Formats: sequence, C-alpha cells, structure tokens
Amino acid sequence: GTVNTSGGSPLIVATDVGADSMLAKVVRLIEDAQTSKAPIQAYADAVSSKFVPFVVATATATWIAWFAAANAGAVPTAWTEREGTFLFSFLFAITVLVIACPCALGLATPTAVMVGTGLGARFGVLIKGGLPLETAHAASHVIFDKTGTITLGAPAVTNVVAFDQTTIDANRLLYLAASAEASSEHPVGKAIARAGRERASGGKDGFLAVESFEAAAGRGALCELRGGLVVTLGNARFMRERGVEMSGAVAETVRAEEEKGQTCVIVHVASQTSSHSAEPANGIRESAGPPAGLVCVSDPVRPEAAEAIAALTARGVQATIVSGDNWRVARAVAAKVGIARVVAEALPADKVDAVRLAQRDARAAGRGGAVLVVGDGVNDAPAMAASDLGIAVGAGTDVALEAAGVVLVRSDLRDVVAALDISRVTFRRIKLNLFFSLAYNALGIPIAAGALFPVLGTRLPPEVAALAMALSSVSVVLSSLHLSTYRPPVGSVAAAVARRRGEIAGVGEIAREPRRFETELADGGGGYAVGVTP
Repeated sequence: GTVNTSGGSPLIVATDVGADSMLAKVVRLIEDAQTSKAPIQAYADAVSSKFVPFVVATATATWIAWFAAANAGAVPTAWTEREGTFLFSFLFAITVLVIACPCALGLATPTAVMVGTGLGARFGVLIKGGLPLETAHAASHVIFDKTGTITLGAPAVTNVVAFDQTTIDANRLLYLAASAEASSEHPVGKAIARAGRERASGGKDGFLAVESFEAAAGRGALCELRGGLVVTLGNARFMRERGVEMSGAVAETVRAEEEKGQTCVIVHVASQTSSHSAEPANGIRESAGPPAGLVCVSDPVRPEAAEAIAALTARGVQATIVSGDNWRVARAVAAKVGIARVVAEALPADKVDAVRLAQRDARAAGRGGAVLVVGDGVNDAPAMAASDLGIAVGAGTDVALEAAGVVLVRSDLRDVVAALDISRVTFRRIKLNLFFSLAYNALGIPIAAGALFPVLGTRLPPEVAALAMALSSVSVVLSSLHLSTYRPPVGSVAAAVARRRGEIAGVGEIAREPRRFETELADGGGGYAVGVTP
C-alpha cells in the first residue's frame, strides 16, 4: 500500500472507469476471443453438417444389408437363431448410430482456441480470437515500425555540436533550440526541451519566450524568440529550402552522426535585424548563412529487440523495418538488431505499400505466408489494417490497439515470437484433434456395423459403443487442455524465469563457497583470548 505522510490531500484523476477501464477491456477481449471461430472451424462445421445424414444412411444400409443376408441364408443360422433376423440386424444399425460422434469434430477447434487464447493471455499476449490465432501460425514476414517499437520511444539528446564555439557554444545552442521547442508535441522536440531544462537546472520559465512558431510536418520548424532571435531547426532538406548554407563539412558531420543511429536536428540562429534573414514574398522568413550547430537525438533500441529478431529468423520468418526516419538512421538501427530489409522516409501510405509488396512476395514464394505488422502509433494503423495480422505494442495508441489482432501487454518484442509459437502449437493441436476425431469415426463405424463379426463372432454392444462415443469427446477436450502445459521458449515470461533461475543459481554458488575466517588475538586482561571473526 501507500501511506500519505505529508498531510496533504492527494488529487486522483480517474481517466477511465467501469467498462472503460483497462482491466475491463482486457476481460472483454479475452471473452470475445474465446467464443470466436477460427477459419478452420468452417471445415469442421461443413463435415459435421453432412455427418449426421451420412450416419443415418449408413445405419439404415447396415440394417438392410444384414437383414437381407440373414433372410437369404447368406449367414449361418446360428448367428440369428437366438435373436431373430430382424433384431440381429437392427442391433448393428443401433450400434452404428450410437458410436458415431459428431461432437468430437465440433469440439476439436473451439476447445483448442479457448485454451490457446487463455494461454496467450497468461504469457502477456492478448489474441483477439480464432482468426488472428490461425493467421499467426502461417507468418512468413514481420514488418516492424522503428520509433516506439524497435526503439523505446523515449528519444534523448545524446550530443550537441557547435560549429563556431566563439559565436555560440554548445550550451547556448541547446538553450536556444530548447526555447524554440519548449511547447513542441513532437517526440524529438520534447527531447530537446527536456535536455535544455536538465542542463539549465531550471524550468520552462527559464526559456526565452516564443513570439511566433511555424512547423513543417516531418521536416522542421521556424521560431522567433523574444529578443529578436530567429531559430530555424530541422533536417538538411528543410534547411536548404530555407536558404541555409549547407557546406560539405556540415553534411559530413550530419552523415557521421546519422550513421550512429542518431537523428540530427540542424540549428540555425539569426537576428531579425541581421542581413542574413529576409522576408520573401510568400511571407515565410528564410534564413541565410551557415548553421550554428547540431542537436543529436537518439532513441535507444529496446534491449530485447536483437534477441527477438534472431528468434524470428531461426523460425524462418523474415523481418523488415519500415520507418519515417531517414535512411542512415533506419539502417543503423536495423544493423543493431540484425534486420537486413529497410524501408525509410515512409509516410503512412508508403507503409501500406510496403505491406502489399511483402504480401506479393509471400504469395509469389508459393508458401501462402502471412504478413504481420508490429507497431504502436496512429501512423501504423493503416499498415496494420492492410496486413494479414496487426500486432500492437501495449504501450501504443488506442488506434493501433484497435487495428491490431494481437496485443503485447508487456510491450516486449520477444512476445511477438511467443505469439507465433503459441499460434503454431495451438493450430497443430487443432489439426491433431480433427485427425483423431475423423479417425475414431472412420474406425468405429465399420466395427459397429459388424465388419469384424464374421471373424470374431461377437457384436460390439450398444452400451460399449455409447461409452466409446463419450470417451472420444472427452479425449478431444483433454487434448486441448493439455495445451495449457505449453511454455513458449522465447518471450518476456521465459526471460523473467531464466533471469530468476540465474539469480537463484548465483545465490547457491555464494552459499556453497567455503567461508574464510580470520583469527584475532585480543588482550582480555588475563592473557590472550582467541576470537574467530567471519
């Protein structure tokens, strides 16, 4: 619990209550998933719909065949003398009706889906029903968004480069950039503002006031600060559009930083009265002269990302990064996690095109593979909707969670592998259940019809047939329940268990080490007393 020792009254704001709370949504999601049908269920339903008429026809044909054979003298009279030809033939037909079991076929898929989705929820993977469960098992391509998915989505300033320390040093450069980005909603802008506050050890009030602000989505911004300073921030293309002189040395510095996986924000500073700034006809102030420096922002790669990609590769699944960032940064991040295919500078529509291209490649390979998209943001939702299956990081936006068929509650990329493993083992169990259901009926109906009676001289009693029918349904349910013993070898839970075992093993090693003792001689007044100190 929590104890309020300050004496003040805490203010608690409940953003979602009742049916809108996260817990209620998770419960509703699991309930819906466990009652939904997988596409393979349509096969079982089609077989079951024709199964009953087939069994009735088989039982009728069995009675007619035995009755006709008995009356024609084609069977020994010893077989029918106790019961008579009618009852002798009729019992075979009754046994066929009793032993046939469409229930096992009907239970084969929904019981496995129910256990599989429950198993996923237990391991932090919410699977929204039978369709996502079946689709995931055929995955051949997984497309990852970069920011917030492969990376943590928490960018931070890692380096500040001032090109002319005598004019504007690194601290002043960061201060001016942070002043311009103080109210920014962009993740990179927020990171710059946060770094400026931390370095200045002051709050937002310590920044220069913003007089005007113009943003160019995905490229940069132009800001006029109080005191007559004009700060232009953005990528190289945006700076060239604003007339900033991008020399070869500047371009080389930008290239070197971007190859480290960092996003470079180029900063130009000028005064409103400076001859380097002019007001063009379109009303947008352009900047002239060289930039003052760079602010480098890096979004740390998720520590488990490389392990997850390696596990997918080992399972024959191809991984791709699709990012709106520039090519150098996207390639650097991809190299860190072991991804070979990269699509960069992609808008939401470009991400959809990348999904369709991957789907075309998967279909052309002849394997019928599914294309999965893993993302967390609003701009990932169209790609998720276009893919065969969307997987949302739990910390993502509501739009992404809605578009996804699978949700990673712990936001751990290793759970993508866990989802595929759970899907594959569940689908294998569904096929096993269907096989044994069909095999039971294919074997049981001929025996009930008397195929072995001429050899064994004994009929399968109807009560035994009824017991066999019940046991076939029970065996399918037990087979599905056995799924609950499965433990995905890769995933957030598997990693936590392995880490815990390592900690316990480390404690055991310490406990087994022989204790070292030092002997002390202390003068107790009447001689020396020997003390042993651990």
